[in-house]
Amino acid sequence: MGIFLKINPGARFLVVGSGPAEETVRAALTREGVADRLHLAGKLTGPRLAAAYHAMDVFAFAR
Repeated sequence: MGIFLKINPGARFLVVGSGPAEETVRAALTREGVADRLHLAGKLTGPRLAAAYHAMDVFAFAR
């Protein structure tokens, strides 16, 4: 993900929800120098969740 952000300067990385991998994601993007494009939205519901989905070009669901 960090490499993708480096070669695509207009890209952003949005994480909806939270969990134990949050710090790993932040550290990986920090190492690549793109942590300023990480957006941790936390738990969203209703219209705010729908808006987040609409803002995405790519969606991945983790279990």
